[in-house]
Amino acid sequence: MMMFPKMMLFIAMVSYSFKMDFDKQKGEKSFTIQDTFLDDKAIISLWIRSSNTKPISLSFKGYNNKNLVFINNLDHIPTVANQWEMKQFSIEVDKLVDSIEVIISAESGQVWIDDFAINSYK
Repeated sequence: MMMFPKMMLFIAMVSYSFKMDFDKQKGEKSFTIQDTFLDDKAIISLWIRSSNTKPISLSFKGYNNKNLVFINNLDHIPTVANQWEMKQFSIEVDKLVDSIEVIISAESGQVWIDDFAINSYK
């Protein structure tokens, strides 16, 4: 009889939605997600929509007890105004991440973030 090792898989998913208005001027908005508790590998995904096709910059900063653990920057140029587009990236951390700050910079218009999800696995 063949024996296979048991595999352990842990998945934690959190999902958020946001709308930001940049009032026809370049600006920066941010939000922080507390109590994330990432400690190994994760995939961060989101759907993004903009009222125009001007560039949008997103910066993701992961913290452990207010100490920076990772930074990941994502630049997005919408292909069409008012159309949802999916973005995702992977991260690996060697320290516990207990909060993630997301900073969005845009020239003008409205930006929607939907189904912002953090999927953690081992």
